[in-house]
Amino acid sequence: AQVLAGTGIAALGTALVITAQVRDAGLGLGDVLSSSLGRGVIERVVTVTAALLLALAAARLHGRARRAALVGAGAAAALAMLADVLNSHAAAGSWPSVNELLQWLHISAVGYWIGGLAALLLALRVAPGEDRARAARRFSTGAGIALVVVLATGTVRAVVEIGSWGSVLSTSFGRLVLVKVGLITLLAGLGAVQRVRNLPRLPRGFSGLRRVGAAELGVAAAAVLAAALLVNVAPPASAAATAPSGPPPLQPLTLTVSDFATTVKVQLSVSPATAGFNTFTAQVLDYNTGTPAAGVSGVQLDFSLPQRPDVGGSTLQLASAAGNRWTARGGNLSLDGVWSVTALVERGAASQDVAFTVPTRSLQRVDVSAVSGQPTLYTVHLDGGLQVQWYLDPQTAGADLVHATFFDPAGNGYPAAHGTLTSLPSGGTLVTLPTKELEPGHYVGSATLAAGRYRFDVTAQSTDGKPLSAHIDITVG
Repeated sequence: AQVLAGTGIAALGTALVITAQVRDAGLGLGDVLSSSLGRGVIERVVTVTAALLLALAAARLHGRARRAALVGAGAAAALAMLADVLNSHAAAGSWPSVNELLQWLHISAVGYWIGGLAALLLALRVAPGEDRARAARRFSTGAGIALVVVLATGTVRAVVEIGSWGSVLSTSFGRLVLVKVGLITLLAGLGAVQRVRNLPRLPRGFSGLRRVGAAELGVAAAAVLAAALLVNVAPPASAAATAPSGPPPLQPLTLTVSDFATTVKVQLSVSPATAGFNTFTAQVLDYNTGTPAAGVSGVQLDFSLPQRPDVGGSTLQLASAAGNRWTARGGNLSLDGVWSVTALVERGAASQDVAFTVPTRSLQRVDVSAVSGQPTLYTVHLDGGLQVQWYLDPQTAGADLVHATFFDPAGNGYPAAHGTLTSLPSGGTLVTLPTKELEPGHYVGSATLAAGRYRFDVTAQSTDGKPLSAHIDITVG
């Protein structure tokens, strides 16, 4: 009965975890298996279902068959724990296999210790006196071994994830680890009371064993809660290991595009291609020969920002320069974003329009966090401490979901309004993605992507009405 109840609770918890992950990812049920969550969902469902079926079989069997079914249910439960480990912090960083093994031993030992204690306390209500005493003594020995495993593996994992003494008190992860260590230490003390004081009194009296055991379960529940909170906090060592990318190179951005009639090609250079003042240099070439085009009397650039229709257009007239070039400096790229720039090549009655897509390059800092089996997270740091966290799911060629979530300086969700997402493949055309808001400040866009390099932009509005924008370059496939 205890095994059946435990596997039933595990199955319910697994269903709730999967539902929360699918909801947070903005996935439809038909998209789950093809997303990055697919493998983890399959692993969790298969192992927990196997444990539940074997527990149901054990309830109907007797003798050796029942023991075999219980052993099988325990093995399936251990594999279900492994499935969680393979999709946790332990899968990231260096030596992932060693970290995964230690984490699996850690939670398996906790499961034996705490789960076994709960089952023992229930069994003490129905089993004969001497049988209860033998069961309690056997469990005490096993729990002592489990405690050693928990402390050893937990210590190693804490050192790996925290990385330095300074991060123990200065980070949420470190403080939660301290809380967990304190609770486990209290559990160890209660276990010592059981072994030294209450076990020698068996089978004469069980009241002390029950009272201290109930206290152990209460403290264990708090320790499990602390461990659950750790899952949702980035380990300091992982954050330190993700070196932020420096500012983009300031070499000129050079684009070459032809007119619709393929009579001329315009090579446009923008330096440094950041929001603000830039130097624009154009060279007009004959489409067929690649030599400077004849009869060009002037080049004019017209600017607009499709993502921000409230931003007015502007014009910049380029002046003739040496080497059959046309150049000027202007602040027409006033905001970070993907601009539409049309070059009017003035050739009398044969004037041509040549359309460019010019993405600005921002001096933003980007942190990258990669965990095996999960989407790679890209965190863009904006002015004022705001952040935008990006990820693609599944970041492979085909149907993808593009996520962009705004966070405030404290790491809480920031309710940026009116978000719009766009994608721009390398050398391709800007596409505005169908965008929906999952939660305040969390936007997801649907895209069908080919393999290659993409720039994704998000524009939104701050709580005081100011424009917000961020972009990220991600390789798909």
